[in-house]
Amino acid sequence: MRTFGCVALVPLALATLGCASTTAEEISRYLDRRMEEADRLREKGDLAGAIEIREQMLAEYPDNKLVNNPVFHTRLGNLYRRRGDNERALEHFYKALRLWDAYYEECRSKIVSSIVPKEIEEAKALIDDTIRPGMSETRRELAMLWAAEERYDMALQHLERGIDVCPSDLRALRMIAEYHESAGDADAAADAWRKFIRAVLTS
Repeated sequence: MRTFGCVALVPLALATLGCASTTAEEISRYLDRRMEEADRLREKGDLAGAIEIREQMLAEYPDNKLVNNPVFHTRLGNLYRRRGDNERALEHFYKALRLWDAYYEECRSKIVSSIVPKEIEEAKALIDDTIRPGMSETRRELAMLWAAEERYDMALQHLERGIDVCPSDLRALRMIAEYHESAGDADAAADAWRKFIRAVLTS
């Protein structure tokens, strides 16, 4: 996972916590412990408990970029989706997409405006290694939500948009083929499977 400064996933200009601040370090350790606790509950199947902890973290530190970031919102949306609360899941997935877009624009601006080669390369790497795959992951989650409601048109739209930003996402390519099959479109499914196989063979 690439970082700018001390805040994972967040371009330096968006980070609000100072790396040298003792208070920030204490908050970071606290949030890490809480996320580990939430993950343990999720692994045990206690989705409600995991949701409660993550919601508490957002309530306590709503502006902290260790919490209010697209990965956190995607994970929380995943928990709500698996619990069957699609309304809350959508809320967090779309929040994640807005944050991914903001991070992308921040990096793109740095690439255009910076005269420091290292900064430009870091911004490019963050886009390619973290932001594009992250955008596609959030789109996959949205696709699974809509597919569960048999809204394959919506599911496929999100998957195609994910592929637009991250063409190498093999899971999205496979899901496109599967959802075309589920929708009863044999021709589109066959074409999608061919694209998936080609991608696997060239990856």
